[in-house]
Amino acid sequence: MKNRHPLRIQLTIQGGGAKFITMLPAAQAFCDKRTAGDIYITRVSGASAGSIVAALIATNANFERVFEFLDNNGDRYVGKMRGISRFMPFSFMRKGWWILKVVSGYSVVSPRLLRRFLIEMFSYSCPDLRHINGDVSKVTIADIEKRFNCKLRIGLSSLTTLEGSEAEPKTPFISALVDSCSIPLFFRNIRNIGEGRFVDGGLCENLPTSSLFEDIAQYGDLFAITTSEPQDSNFSTVFEFMMAVFSASVNHNVKRSIKMVGDYLNVAIESKVTTFDFSGAMAFCRDTQSKDLIYAKALNRLASYAKIKTITDQPNGSFNSGRYDPQSIMDGIFQFHSVVSNGATKNLISTTMALFCNSLNWAEQNENDSDISFQQSVFRVGQKPVFSISINFPRDQRSQYLHPMKWQVYDKDTKKIIPSRIIPMKQRNENGVESISCCIFFEKPLSSGKEKHRDYVLEHYIEYIGGIPGLKAAPYAEFLAMSNLTDEVIEEVNLIMLIPKTYRRGLKVNADSSCSELSFGILKQSEIVRISAVLDDYRHDAIGGRFRNLKPGQRARANFVV
Repeated sequence: MKNRHPLRIQLTIQGGGAKFITMLPAAQAFCDKRTAGDIYITRVSGASAGSIVAALIATNANFERVFEFLDNNGDRYVGKMRGISRFMPFSFMRKGWWILKVVSGYSVVSPRLLRRFLIEMFSYSCPDLRHINGDVSKVTIADIEKRFNCKLRIGLSSLTTLEGSEAEPKTPFISALVDSCSIPLFFRNIRNIGEGRFVDGGLCENLPTSSLFEDIAQYGDLFAITTSEPQDSNFSTVFEFMMAVFSASVNHNVKRSIKMVGDYLNVAIESKVTTFDFSGAMAFCRDTQSKDLIYAKALNRLASYAKIKTITDQPNGSFNSGRYDPQSIMDGIFQFHSVVSNGATKNLISTTMALFCNSLNWAEQNENDSDISFQQSVFRVGQKPVFSISINFPRDQRSQYLHPMKWQVYDKDTKKIIPSRIIPMKQRNENGVESISCCIFFEKPLSSGKEKHRDYVLEHYIEYIGGIPGLKAAPYAEFLAMSNLTDEVIEEVNLIMLIPKTYRRGLKVNADSSCSELSFGILKQSEIVRISAVLDDYRHDAIGGRFRNLKPGQRARANFVV
């Protein structure tokens, strides 16, 4: 697998308690290929015990020393985890002792024991860590990323925000690993919850992928190392029942993440080791044949990937894991739209933007507020068929997607609705306005038929849930603005604001000083109603202005003041 340049990849590791030991051979295979210069691991992520494997990868661990440490010390730590219960002769006594600890607010196993295990293992197997700090427990995630040039993401579950999160770069990585591995009741309880109030990261995302797909082009394709859980519906204790309940949610979460990664880039490991089977994990650690099989499986997956990735001189053209790249699809739609629209005659006659300022009913912003923008565009079509038109919609800053919306296209004369579909094409940022260019495809192409031209109307309504940001911050000096992002002159631009009658403040409208070159006039009430019937709303007072002949790149802005 020799390449002129190392293949950039990412790795995400599934959590699974004692099962993390079964994933070490696969991790070793990836690291050996990194050492050989075949791949460059740009970013690695893990949650729960998967974060331990992720940290070993990120810190360039010597995996032979990892297995050596586990072989020499694993049984000792397993014994310490059992505590004094290992000296109790009967099972009911051991279970009773665990229950007593749990109801008293203590965890079954002290997180300090887990911390000591991690410090010893990383000190022994990752000698480069001591070049950062002689005490590896003080090495932060940021230190690791700077030293090893590999970003480390450790998943957590926060009991403060009640959602998943990632450890901060300034956090000592050992502390982050302890937080991520702290299974509720087993490693954490109310008396040793810790200052950060974090528990097992796998509860929220046991195979972290959500933050790794946004910049594939920069960090490379995402590989996963996963392991299956033996199916066993028998549970004899409340603790086992609780873990079965957790497992149902966690495993469903993992399957969803694997679908995102794709089977092609997933190194799936089958093992009989279960989450709390630490004795079984130690037996696996000494099973050379099983380790070699998993190591070979990971190498084969990497070799297959490298072959198809480097089979041509244009590796970016490969299609990996059956996963669609939304950006490529959007770019393709944009190019297709440009080709089919070339030469078709369609002139934008007028456009109207109206804002229903419902949130001004209240003194303070309320999450139940819902402002609505109405936009109407009239475009003229010639005899050559028009298959699609493009339009820019504002982007929701919170979700990064389109706002909830409804649209329709109809013949201006006959009012007949034209069936259409909206497909996002690409994101853009012009004049400080974040928007998404969309393509509206018509099921049947538009044309003027035997006539010289025919006019069609596009109307859309966009709902701003929670209200438009900033609308209440300065209600006495608001404005509406529209930039001409097309390549043609817009003959008429109407900017209208509809204020609730309960607002009880008189507003005036004027053109902004930046629009001195544009022709501007104040709209009469009859003109506003004539634009669209929806603007004749008894609950609102409408006020607006009209600009004429807005050239490409120009911006019309109307100020609404008391």
